Amino acid sequence: MNIVRIAFFCLAIFATSASAAYASPVIRTGDTVSLKSDQSVAGDFYAISGTLTNSASVGGDSTVIAGTVTQDGSTTVDFSALAGRVELHAPVGDDVRVVGGNVVLADKVGGDVVVVGGELTVLSTASVAGDIIFYGGTLTVEGPVHGSIFARAENVRIDAKVEKDIDVTAQGELVFGAHADVAGNTLYRSPKEVVRAADAVFGGSLSRDTAALFATNENTRPSLVPFFVLLFTGFVARFLCAQWLTMFFARLQASNGHAMLAGFAGLVLVPIAVLLLFVSVLGMLLGGVMLVFYIGLILLAIGSAGVFLGGVIARVVTGKVSYRVLWVLVGTGVFYTLQFIPYIGRLCALALVLTVFGGFLMHLYRLVR
Repeated sequence: MNIVRIAFFCLAIFATSASAAYASPVIRTGDTVSLKSDQSVAGDFYAISGTLTNSASVGGDSTVIAGTVTQDGSTTVDFSALAGRVELHAPVGDDVRVVGGNVVLADKVGGDVVVVGGELTVLSTASVAGDIIFYGGTLTVEGPVHGSIFARAENVRIDAKVEKDIDVTAQGELVFGAHADVAGNTLYRSPKEVVRAADAVFGGSLSRDTAALFATNENTRPSLVPFFVLLFTGFVARFLCAQWLTMFFARLQASNGHAMLAGFAGLVLVPIAVLLLFVSVLGMLLGGVMLVFYIGLILLAIGSAGVFLGGVIARVVTGKVSYRVLWVLVGTGVFYTLQFIPYIGRLCALALVLTVFGGFLMHLYRLVR
């Protein structure tokens, strides 16, 4: 798969440039990657896969891109993932960082937990030594947190001991269960009153920031200037490159999952490669060209995202992909509207841009290979 080759190349550059604090990194790619419990990785572990099951212990960092991740082996340092679903059933020595759909923590985390995604669940068997930072749909905390909780979510449920402060913005419900025990102060913003069990304990203050909530409501008038900029860009692309766009988007729709993974890999790893090139005089020129090209591709992906979405909507509505003016207008309007849907909408918009950006990277790879 092209996505595997692209990401493998980027990860290999990153891995070989990293500090030699651990043994040589292990890189695994494929539709299905599985490591058994009798195996071990002395250094860092990198994987790109549709389905990853890792029961081996990792002596360094674990960095994975996959559709589904099941981690049954311990990770000594950090665990980072871009995945549809992540389940961690073994301890992580330091931080957990995930961009994904659903994340489940079932064991100890020695550092912070940072998740951007649809759902984060900290089971009662888990514990977090640091802070929880969450942007997404639903946050459920049933295991103890020794740091603070910072969340911007649709719904939040806390039913465990939290040793420091809580700062939560919940568009739906904020619930403190019977096992909730918050030692610090709790500040929340929500259109609904907090739901608090009779046995919930608050060592500090519990307050609602209504001023911030009202201020947010007063300033929600969207500006139409970005919409018209996106629409103009989409129309220019549509009329100047109609035939090429039709061919490109048809190929992109057939492999959008791979394209999004490629986009995320490129978004993260290209700046790292640019920084590495800047360490030498000769590399500065190449790094500068790469940086300009990188920014240009991202801007092009943002401008083309509405056109691509319009074609997808046309296929759903009419059964046939179309990039006529009507569908460019509809797609751009929906893409623009996503930014006003808290958390989930913005994540969808980001996923769309990453998909188009990754499609450009995959197309370039086909041209130069």
